Amino acid sequence: ILSIYWTELYVLFVHLAIFYQMLAFVKNLIYDVVMPVQANTTGIGTPVPTGTPLVTPNTPGNVVSAEQQEELKSAIQSYFEIRYRALSVLYSDDFKKNGFGNLISEGADAKTFLSAELGKLAVEIKRAELNHLRYVKYKYSLDIRNIFIDAQTQSATVSLIEEHDVIDEISMELSPENPFVSHSYNLEHTILLHKEQGQWKIVSDEYLDYLWRVLRQAGKSTDYWVHNMKAAPRSTVRSENETANINALLEDASSHAYDRDGAVDYANGHANEYNPNYPRYDIGDDALPWGDCINFVSQALYEGGNVSMEIPSPLPPPSDAGNGEEGWYLLNGMQRGRYWNDVGAFYNFVTQSYEFWHEGPEGSDVPYLNDIMLGDVIVYDWTGNGTWDHAVIVVDKVGTDIFVASHTPDGTGHYTAFFPLSYDPNLTQMKFIHIEQSDGHPPVKTEITARADDWGPNLYDNCTPPTLTTNNEIYFGACPSNGNPITSGFRFNNIQIPRGADLKYAYITFTVDGPYYWNTAPISVNIYEQTNSLTTVTWNIDGAVSQDYDNWIWRGKRTTSDLQTILEPIIGAGSWNSGQSLSIMFMNNGSGNARRVMAIDRKLGTFYPPDPSLANYWTARLIAAYSAVDVTSPVINSITRASASPTNASNIDFTVVFSESVTGVDASDFILTTSGVSGASITSVSGSGDTYTATVNTGSGDGTIRLDVSNSNTITDLASNPLDGGYTGGETYGVDKTIPVVLSSARVSASPTANANVDFTVTFSEPVTGVDTVAPFDDFSLSTTGTVIGATVTSITPTSPAVYTVRVNTGSGDGTIRLNVISGGSIMDSAHNTFATDFLTGEAYTIKKTLTVQSVGTYDGWVLESTETSGVGGTMNSAATTVNLGDDASNRQYVGILHFDTSSLPDTAVVTSATLKIKKYSLTGTNPFTILGNLLVDMRKPSFGAVDLAVGDFQAAAGRVAVAVFGTPVNNWYSAVLNSSGRNYINLTGTTQFRLRFTTDDNNNGVADYMKFYSGDHGNVGVWPTFVIEYYVP
Repeated sequence: ILSIYWTELYVLFVHLAIFYQMLAFVKNLIYDVVMPVQANTTGIGTPVPTGTPLVTPNTPGNVVSAEQQEELKSAIQSYFEIRYRALSVLYSDDFKKNGFGNLISEGADAKTFLSAELGKLAVEIKRAELNHLRYVKYKYSLDIRNIFIDAQTQSATVSLIEEHDVIDEISMELSPENPFVSHSYNLEHTILLHKEQGQWKIVSDEYLDYLWRVLRQAGKSTDYWVHNMKAAPRSTVRSENETANINALLEDASSHAYDRDGAVDYANGHANEYNPNYPRYDIGDDALPWGDCINFVSQALYEGGNVSMEIPSPLPPPSDAGNGEEGWYLLNGMQRGRYWNDVGAFYNFVTQSYEFWHEGPEGSDVPYLNDIMLGDVIVYDWTGNGTWDHAVIVVDKVGTDIFVASHTPDGTGHYTAFFPLSYDPNLTQMKFIHIEQSDGHPPVKTEITARADDWGPNLYDNCTPPTLTTNNEIYFGACPSNGNPITSGFRFNNIQIPRGADLKYAYITFTVDGPYYWNTAPISVNIYEQTNSLTTVTWNIDGAVSQDYDNWIWRGKRTTSDLQTILEPIIGAGSWNSGQSLSIMFMNNGSGNARRVMAIDRKLGTFYPPDPSLANYWTARLIAAYSAVDVTSPVINSITRASASPTNASNIDFTVVFSESVTGVDASDFILTTSGVSGASITSVSGSGDTYTATVNTGSGDGTIRLDVSNSNTITDLASNPLDGGYTGGETYGVDKTIPVVLSSARVSASPTANANVDFTVTFSEPVTGVDTVAPFDDFSLSTTGTVIGATVTSITPTSPAVYTVRVNTGSGDGTIRLNVISGGSIMDSAHNTFATDFLTGEAYTIKKTLTVQSVGTYDGWVLESTETSGVGGTMNSAATTVNLGDDASNRQYVGILHFDTSSLPDTAVVTSATLKIKKYSLTGTNPFTILGNLLVDMRKPSFGAVDLAVGDFQAAAGRVAVAVFGTPVNNWYSAVLNSSGRNYINLTGTTQFRLRFTTDDNNNGVADYMKFYSGDHGNVGVWPTFVIEYYVP
């Protein structure tokens, strides 16, 4: 294979190999040349030899030199490279200017060829430019099959097959990141070359190009096409809006779905690789004007798309013509229907005539490209003569841009404009066929497997040697060695035909391997299934058979007569189930002759004599179609609740679903299975087809209800098959008609409490939902006493379906808080029974957040400054019943010390307010509040010095300074509210002392100006200094 790779212009070169086959003489000596496969890894400009072959001639004469081989290969490679560059994006202008250069011979025949070829390429280049089909990237391969060399005339004939992969402009436009690749296969060339002045030159290149066929059929000149060609009208072959539903056929119970993905997979897989089970119609005596295109499309629909064949009854006998019979089928090359491989007949059958047939593809003619789906078909009339010339199958789609696969030409991934819609809009026509479904049931296509016991003879027949050989064949008729009658058979496994089906047809197709040695006469066999007691059908392989191979019409792929009458009793038997196996026997019917028949496929070259035109052998295949006969009893698929469970409804519905449509369904066919409830009854049954509704009154009480089907029911399907027994596997309703209540609302933590938040546990009589505080249905309220204000419900947390934890912020003040559960909200059980009775008797928390302590008289008192300006204490009094604050006649300052035990506060208390209160006893001189400024409060914990009053407390350092100022008195009580610094400094675990002083120590007037306040030593507790603390515990 001569290999060609991508160039720097995105041109990919891949394998291109030359195989020289051994040839016989053709007039003069023809040399046999064989070249080994090696890769050519260089560019096209300077071809490099793939290696000198080893040549072993089998005919007399001189061996062709390796140099001549390389010269021929180089010339052919250069010729094809110029052709591809002509259609590329970057080099088409170079071709228009230089053509083929000096590669073409100077002879008259070559000039005729060159003129025609340049004209055709001009048409191709124009089409590519108009439709954005020029090559952006390409790779091609040339598989050189034969070389004939005439040494005397210095001429050579080379046969090769061209294939390529192309990424064109439209593909890059539609999908730049992942462009589509257009594949073309199997284009056969016969190239004549002549050696002139030491160089091989092209004389002609004959190839089966569909474009040439179009141009010739139309009878138009090259100039006509170049000047009249238009771009493919992409915008006019699609509708403004996507079609919502293009299916035009009514649903038919006897039809089945078309497997689009399967058809596309088959088309992509066999665009290049021909299926050897089918004849080709692009070559040989059976070649059709449209080639193999519609045969390929029909194969894709049948093999991949799972469409049933339409075979007439009785099956027409084999015919050399073979294409004039009615029907859409292909059993072998001599028994086929014209709808299968005639483009026009196929189009009419699918879109118009399907209603007269029982099998085959059904579709409709759609007007727009965006109506097309994967697996649909496009047909072309290239010349406007009313004859459909070509058919393709859609394998990809981007928006309304379609890509197709085809045979003749062979390829896949072609953009629709690849085909000559655009040559002349006045001539070229196209139709879009949307395949909607397949008539009939899915086709049966079962082949012999590779298990040895799936074919063979009766080993007790007197035939030596045995008729089973190692080449996968058996014999029909007589024993080849002694002429004794023999019985042989095939076994087909996993037959997908339901019991009781009405078989429309059943055929076995296999390959006859010719006469066995001396047998040339007809044979006759009986075909039967299982035992001789069953119906038999006589099948005669008759017709003259001679030893002249060309005239022996019975060699190749063949088909039995219709086996429907012998298989239908088996299918109808009570022991038959879909998926079982069938054994088909072939018994001698009095003939002394034999035929060798293949059971599973065998490769080329095993015919005697060899005949490659017959392709591979077919594996024996059972082909059948049927319509189902209902012998299956209906069953209940399910009985389900139609609404939620549990429920408190008076009436409930059950949905009963059967496996198929049934009749005779009424209340008497059902029974109720209950627990807990009483008085439940079936009140009505409604519905049709395969779905019914049974309505049940739930009676009274709580419990469960299940709907069952009685064993003595009267339910049947539409074929009168009775229901297959009763049914007790349905769903059950829970019936709950009891209203939920609150059992308790209990404190979670200790009481009394100073906590900022407290939790209540609320327990219901059953699981409930909808417990919340969402307006307007707040499910809770709070009852408070004392000075509690600002208490609120802050959160609700379920701890189980019936138990909730409700958190309450305790606000401020002292008193009690109780949580109430209020009806009329959203609380309900799973059966939607609503909570209806207020719960007002739950436990309450006692809230205590205020601590009031009085000064300890033993440690409080006053201290007088030693001198006016000393700033230190001089004298003190801790036993007096009053505390002096101000100055004396010597202008010395009085300060007071108050001592409080604050250790009873919780260690984690957060003080929110603290107020120091003192009560006036008497006044000496001028009111110090008017002449000495504010009365300030300093504080220290646990004390300013020793716990006992000392003169040093006068000047001792304070822990906090000026934390409060006393305000206007009320009933001689003066109050000072501590700021945050003072509040946070209160000793939570011991004592706290305060030092009281006026802002101005004295006014230098030599007059005593001071006020006396009651101390903790006074006999009346009600006038002692008091410290009131408000707090909470987080």
